[in-house]
Amino acid sequence: MVGILKDACGKTAFDTPMNRFRTMMKKRLLLIGAALFLFSCEKEQDMPAPGPKAERTLMVWMAGDNNLYSEVPQKLGALAEGFRNAASPDCRLLVYADRRGSYPQLVEITSDGNQQVLETYPYLNSASPETFSRILQDMADRSPARRYGLVVFSHATGWLPQGALDNPWLEEEAGTRTILDDNGSQMSLEEFANALPDGLPLDYIVFENCFMGGVEVAYALQGKAERLLVSTAEILSPGFEDIYASSLGCLAGKEAGLTRFAEAYFQYRNSMTGSHRSATVSVVNTSRLQPLAALAASVIGGSAPFDETLVAGMQRFNRHGYTLFFDLEEYLSTLAPDRSGEIHAALSGAVEYAAATDGFMPAYPGGFPITRHCGLTVYIPQAAFPKLNACYEGTAWYKATRQGGK
Repeated sequence: MVGILKDACGKTAFDTPMNRFRTMMKKRLLLIGAALFLFSCEKEQDMPAPGPKAERTLMVWMAGDNNLYSEVPQKLGALAEGFRNAASPDCRLLVYADRRGSYPQLVEITSDGNQQVLETYPYLNSASPETFSRILQDMADRSPARRYGLVVFSHATGWLPQGALDNPWLEEEAGTRTILDDNGSQMSLEEFANALPDGLPLDYIVFENCFMGGVEVAYALQGKAERLLVSTAEILSPGFEDIYASSLGCLAGKEAGLTRFAEAYFQYRNSMTGSHRSATVSVVNTSRLQPLAALAASVIGGSAPFDETLVAGMQRFNRHGYTLFFDLEEYLSTLAPDRSGEIHAALSGAVEYAAATDGFMPAYPGGFPITRHCGLTVYIPQAAFPKLNACYEGTAWYKATRQGGK
C-alpha cells in the first residue's frame, strides 16, 4: 500500500522505500548542517575578537638547553618582578623559555607579575632558524603591537664560526653556527638575521650574550633592528638578571630607553669589586653604519698593509693567548693616524653609548685591562689563522670594506 505524505513545503510525495530513504538522508543532512553551524558559532564565540594593537610587545628568547639552564627560572622571576614594577599597561611581555630537562614553553608575563603558560611545545631545537622564526612570528601574531623589542639570552661568540673562539686554527672542519646554543647546536649570524620575520618592526635587540659587540654583527643586522644593545667582551653570569627588577621599564615603555638600560647595567657592575667589576656595554644605531663602513673601506684600501707585529700590544676583548676581538677605533686609527678625528666622528655617529670597566676579570687567567673601548670590536686577519681568515671573508662587513660591498 502506498501512502500519501506531505513534504516540508506541503507538496505531496509517494511513500515508497526509495522516497523514505531519501527523506531519511535529507533529515540527517539537515541535522549535520545544523550541528556544524552551531559548532562554528560556538568556536567564533570562544575566540576573543582581536583587540587594538598594544603600544609595544617585548619578546624574550631564552635558549637555555645548555649549561645556562639554571638561570632560566631565575630570569623569568626577575622579568616578572620588573614587569610588575614597570607599570606599563600598554605593553605585553612574552617569553619563549627553554632549559635542559624541560619542554620549551611560551609564557606571557602579565602586568601583575603572574606567569601564564600559553603553550608547551614538544622538544624543539631553540637554536634552529626555523624554530626561531616561526615562534617569533607566533609571538607577534598573538600580541600585535606598534613596536616590538627583542631580548636574546644564550651563549654566543659573535661572527665566529662554531668552535673558533677556543680553536681559531680550525684544525677540524668548522661549522658556521655561533649565535644561540641548544645542547651543542648553534645558529650562525647570517641565519639569525634571515630568521627575523620580515615586516616585524623591531626597534631594538638586547643581546644578553657574550661577544655580540662586533661591527660584523651590527652590520649584518642592518634593516632588522634600529638599535642593538651589545657587549664587546663576555657577559658575566647572571647577565642582566639583577637589573630587570629595577630597569625593565626602560625596555617596556612606548619609547625604548635602551641607553638608560645600558647605563643601569654598567653602574650595577661598576659598583662591584674585584673581578665582579667587569663589564662592557654599547648601544649601536644600525642606520648609521653605512658611513662608518664607507670610511673604513677608504682607510683600509688607502693604507699600507697592517703590520701584524702590532697585534700583541693592541686592546683585546677575549681572554686567550691570542686576540680575535680588537677595538675598531684603534685598528682604523693605527692604519690611518692622520684620520683619527674623522674615524672618531664616524664611530660616535654609530655608537650612541659605550662604557667599560677599567679591567676585565683581572684575577682570572687571561684577564686584561681595558684602556680603549669605542663600543665596537673588529676581527683583524692574522697569518696564524688562515682558515678563520677565509671564513671572515664571507661576512657582510668584510665584503663592504674590502670588496666594495660586493
